[in-house]
Parts: sequence; C-alpha cells; structure tokens
Amino acid sequence: MDIQTFATDGWACPGKPLMVRGDDTSCSEVQMSPLSKPELDDALDARKARLQHVATLKPIEVRAQHWRNIRGTTDHCVDARFLRGWTWGKEGLVIEVAPRRHSGHRYYKVETVDDCRDLASADTIRLTARSGDAAVCGRPGDKLMMKDESTAELRRIAAAAGAAAAVPPQSHVSRLALERGCEISKLAPLP
Repeated sequence: MDIQTFATDGWACPGKPLMVRGDDTSCSEVQMSPLSKPELDDALDARKARLQHVATLKPIEVRAQHWRNIRGTTDHCVDARFLRGWTWGKEGLVIEVAPRRHSGHRYYKVETVDDCRDLASADTIRLTARSGDAAVCGRPGDKLMMKDESTAELRRIAAAAGAAAAVPPQSHVSRLALERGCEISKLAPLP
C-alpha cells in the first residue's frame, strides 16, 4: 500500500490539520515524530523494497456491449430534478420529492453502499444517476453527492477582494467525501 499525505499548504507540522490516505482508507489525524538519519534511511529502504515486489500485469482489454440507459418506475426510482429536501437521522437518509411526480410518494429512504457519515455535516446534496439521466434507482453507479456551502460564499467574496487568508477552511465535510460522494445501494418509498 502506498501512503499519501495531505497537509495545509503542503507542510506537515505538529498541531496542523493533516490527512493520511492509503488505498481507500483515510485518517484525519496522525501522531508525528521526527526520525533520525539512520531511521529515515531504514524507512526509505523498506519502502523501496516493498515497491520493487509489486507485480505489474499486462494491460487488459474489455469487450462488452455499451451499457444502455436504465429506465425505472417511481416505485423504486426518484427523479433527481424534483428533490425538495432531505433529513439525516437514526433511520438514515430520507429524501422528500414532489409526490405528484412520484405516484403519490413523498418520502424515500436512501441506503448507501459504504458508511456515509459526512452526510450529516453536508449543507446540500445532489442525486446523480450513472446513466446521466434524472432517474436515480439505486443501481451501480448512482451516487449521492455532497456540497459544503458553509464557506463557499465567503470564499467567493474573499477571492474577489484578494483576501483568501481571512476565510476559514472547509470544516464540515471531508474533501474526499465531496469528490467521491456515496454510492447508493437502495431506494425505497416510505409509507
């Protein structure tokens, strides 16, 4: 596993925000300690030895039919254009849609593939279908995207004034969650 470090302004300093990521695992805080010259040399040698033993496979070519757009009914799909609101609670994510456009169903429960705990801190959500259509059915590739707009307006104003340093960093939703979103596994209307 190759580990990447993300730090404010590229500087990893004790007491400053720091994130370490390896594969799909992220840690927001780590303990740092200085290494002596011999310890650093040993760590670099161990990393080089691990990287030399990585097997590289020949390129593969996938031959398959083009994945057609998926159409769905309002019993198991939501038209993302008519999303009115959402709430996050002990039942998970419940979205509100226009009932007139969804066979009388106003509320749908949304389940995600992975833990989507950053959702509780998001300001805005958006449903996206893998096919690019408005119908989100919980099929592979359908996603729940999050936006943290808590500082977006401040950033826009500060950028116009040239005072980016006065704006606090995004604080609620991790950058990784904002970029990747959460894959939807199931959508079901609530009674």
